[in-house]
Amino acid sequence: RQAAIKFSEESIKPVFGNDIFGKIITRKIDQDAPEFAIITDSGFREEAAPVYAHFGLNACTAIQLERPGTDFKNDSRSYWNLPVPGHTTRFNNPGDDTRRLQARLAEMWEGLRERNAV
Repeated sequence: RQAAIKFSEESIKPVFGNDIFGKIITRKIDQDAPEFAIITDSGFREEAAPVYAHFGLNACTAIQLERPGTDFKNDSRSYWNLPVPGHTTRFNNPGDDTRRLQARLAEMWEGLRERNAV
């Protein structure tokens, strides 16, 4: 993990910009054209900006998993919020209850499907 972080921060982002991974995933989503796309482990607001700009804020929802005893104190990443209220969902996951997590994410998924139904 540390090697990937170092490569990203010292080689990729200085050359291609802090939003490069957002641009890459936006292109991939366009290519694959899925009904929904789930982007995991984004801890930089700059990565989200190209996604919002391309697909629109109303098409995006951030799901933040939180766990007691964890934070970003010694990490360059952090939580970021969509600039439109109501499009960020926080879920407290104690870490030992994967069935509860799966059920809650399935519930959120259905809510997203209903919200985006035409």
